[in-house]
Amino acid sequence: MFLDGHQDAYESGALIGVFAERCAAEYQLSRMQQVTYTVSSLSNAIAAQKTSAFEREIVPIPISLKGQICLASRDEQPKRSLPDTVPFLKSAFSMGGTTTATNTSSISDGAAALILASRTAAEANEAFAVVPVIFGVPSYKLNVNGGACALGQAPDT
Repeated sequence: MFLDGHQDAYESGALIGVFAERCAAEYQLSRMQQVTYTVSSLSNAIAAQKTSAFEREIVPIPISLKGQICLASRDEQPKRSLPDTVPFLKSAFSMGGTTTATNTSSISDGAAALILASRTAAEANEAFAVVPVIFGVPSYKLNVNGGACALGQAPDT
């Protein structure tokens, strides 16, 4: 994870998930609050895929898969998590902690692009569910088609 850029920017040698655990403890956020946000983000991403909401945002790329060329044209991450299983996952960064594999952004292969936008048009991205929960930002206002908890983030972003 360190090599993929998931190191805490504020504490050398610590994973960003440990920082998320500390934030949850400091702000007294329950695991269930994070689960609720995560399930909403994941559900939004699954619904967005079903309605082709990402179609204009993803450029299909030819890849070789089992000796055949096919087009990669959909984000692979949402299908890896099932909303019903989110509450039952083990803590990922500390015994009895609140941060799990689904209320964090997964390490995903992907590409990033720079988008210039006004401050009011730009969206934040919840790398950890703890962040929008701390600030009280509902998922229907942030990443309405799912965010990093559902879609992952490219390494080193």
